[in-house]
Amino acid sequence: MKLFPRLAAIPAWKVGLLQTAIVVAYILTGALVVTSPFTQLPEGLFEWSPAVGILTFLTTFVFSALFCSTAVLGYPALLAFEKAYRRAAQIVLWSMVWLALVLLGIGFIVVVNLVLTLR
Repeated sequence: MKLFPRLAAIPAWKVGLLQTAIVVAYILTGALVVTSPFTQLPEGLFEWSPAVGILTFLTTFVFSALFCSTAVLGYPALLAFEKAYRRAAQIVLWSMVWLALVLLGIGFIVVVNLVLTLR
């Protein structure tokens, strides 16, 4: 039984790119929400109970890991259950390639920014 028969016609590199785009969009959305002046938390909010701050951080971290792993490994896991191991591995590897390229691009931007700032 094929769960997503239309996705089988899409090349693995495109599926990996889509998965990477979902993860990058999630990270950028989270960064924008955290750094937005409209969502700034009051000073000393978690000082009265450090446990609440720790639990908030850990819950956010676990949700983020769950979302990103589902976005990248969800469809390949379904393919593995359907015994399409080769396509599942191709999609995971293409996702890794795209994520590495995004990371290299961000690193390049950071290095250029540092060089221009130090002048």
